[in-house]
Amino acid sequence: MKEQNITRVSREEWAKMKGETDWDKIKGMTDEEIEKNALDDPDSQPIPDEMWEDAQVVFPQQNTAVNS
Repeated sequence: MKEQNITRVSREEWAKMKGETDWDKIKGMTDEEIEKNALDDPDSQPIPDEMWEDAQVVFPQQNTAVNS
């Protein structure tokens, strides 16, 4: 990962910014190449099946307005 500072920008500034993703390169890749690249990234490993064994779906409670 590049060493970068965090900079705040407005929504309007953000909309004018150009990303660094090479979408043409990605569109030219096969699903197998994309999966291999993802698996080669140590920060993007699949979640092991054992981790899902005790997983539970939890829906957040609806917020209650304090000042109404």
